[in-house]
Amino acid sequence: MCEKLFTPLDIGPCRLSSRIVMLPLFTAYGSTRGHVTRAVIQHYSEIASGGAAMIVTENVVVNAKQSHFGLLLRGDDDLYIPGLSHLAGAIKEKGAVACCQINHAGRFAQVHRPVSASNIPAFDGPAPHPLTREEIKGVICDYSSAARRIKKAGFDMVELHGATGYLPAQFLSPRTNCRSDQYGGSLENRMRFFLELLDGVREAVGPDFPVGCRFLADEWLSDGFVLEEARVLARRLEERGAAYLSVTAGTYESMFRQDKLELSWKDGYMADLAGEIKKEVSIPVIASGRIATPELAESIIGGQADLVGLGRVLMVDHLWPQKARQGGEIIRCRPECDVCLQLAMRQKPVICAGWDGRRKVRFKDMSREMETTLDTLKSYVHLVKVKAARQILKFEGAGYPEGGQAWIKKDVSLPADLAEAGQEAFDINGLIKKIAGEAAGKRREDVEVKIMLPPGPIIVRGDEKKCQKKLLEVISDSCGIIPPGGILEIKASLQEGRGAQDNLNISGKGVEVVIELGAVVKKDRGD
Repeated sequence: MCEKLFTPLDIGPCRLSSRIVMLPLFTAYGSTRGHVTRAVIQHYSEIASGGAAMIVTENVVVNAKQSHFGLLLRGDDDLYIPGLSHLAGAIKEKGAVACCQINHAGRFAQVHRPVSASNIPAFDGPAPHPLTREEIKGVICDYSSAARRIKKAGFDMVELHGATGYLPAQFLSPRTNCRSDQYGGSLENRMRFFLELLDGVREAVGPDFPVGCRFLADEWLSDGFVLEEARVLARRLEERGAAYLSVTAGTYESMFRQDKLELSWKDGYMADLAGEIKKEVSIPVIASGRIATPELAESIIGGQADLVGLGRVLMVDHLWPQKARQGGEIIRCRPECDVCLQLAMRQKPVICAGWDGRRKVRFKDMSREMETTLDTLKSYVHLVKVKAARQILKFEGAGYPEGGQAWIKKDVSLPADLAEAGQEAFDINGLIKKIAGEAAGKRREDVEVKIMLPPGPIIVRGDEKKCQKKLLEVISDSCGIIPPGGILEIKASLQEGRGAQDNLNISGKGVEVVIELGAVVKKDRGD
């Protein structure tokens, strides 16, 4: 029934098994420091398992000092590569092509002095600093460096976010670009930043690594960037080597107007724009805009675009591709709902109203309560509170230490004074050994677990079952986020506790248990 929809397509060296693409959507599942978390990995892995041929991640910032949201993933430092690598691997393991979108917020950055093409503020925000020519080169360098990290992390391609009113779109739009130099005025000049950006990123990643573009076809504002200008930009991007164009429309200043909100409730509301851009180029074009049914997707592939991009459609039902191929009732995204959008705008972990209760709780718990990254370890035990006391990520010189290893250490303190009076006593040292042994037995084959604990019992009072459950989660999660070839070392030591005499004792002495989790991340010398 949907023959065209399930026809393979090549983008550069990457073969897509179908014409279905997961569009980038902000989830707020990242850590406060911009690292990939367990929730991020499980989210994208689940989408990929449903049959989407290509996953485009939510945008990864190229400069955290100019970021528009908290909880955004970061690509502006090498320390983010291991987490991004784990994410890319999880997507590819499910059979999907892994693409990472990179972005600069420009005037939408939530900082004291954002930057932009000109000094036109966003809403009631501060007037941005107009970028100088030298600063423009620096921004392009930020993008290029982030793209190199994306490639090094194992992604198949990278996407430049040139839409929704972010920095490239701020240069394109005559509303926000009032410059009088070579980057402003005529369409040719307003396109210059985006074209130079594409050139810089392509040079950074090489000719065999596809660079796609999230493409603004119309700003939906009377004095903004319009379709006729977008036609010209599309041709120029193709000439400069863009691998594909993912077509969208509107910016934060237009898409929330009532007429555009009502338009966005209609199935396929941006397909015509994709069709207009498709007339101008021979590279693949991705259509978007509530493509809710397989029948609509098939009709779009037949004429208006080469691929269909699904966003909230896949958030509510990640099995949409499988159901489109095999049959089955598809869970529809309700256009009037917008729960996910409201949560995203509040920078809260995104939950879909269409999910069942178990899935809502799972993602909420993972993103808020069990945030586990390569630099952060958090949990809560009824007996003890587990918190990261120190994180160390040290690289020697510009690369990895000699031998190709990077050490990531975490001291996880278990304060004794949180033990509850009246609870049964048990040996927490023995419990840790047991749990660590279970984690070692269940580990991935490409991760080694080393257990180094002191002899003798450490007697505590509390709820042993709850303690066991939470400690197992912490250690298992730590094992799970280490990249292939890594080592998880579990150590424990005793320290003098404060106010612990009645609740935690060894030979009557108040102490505090400290677990040290040390991860060795090995560098692939083939990169």
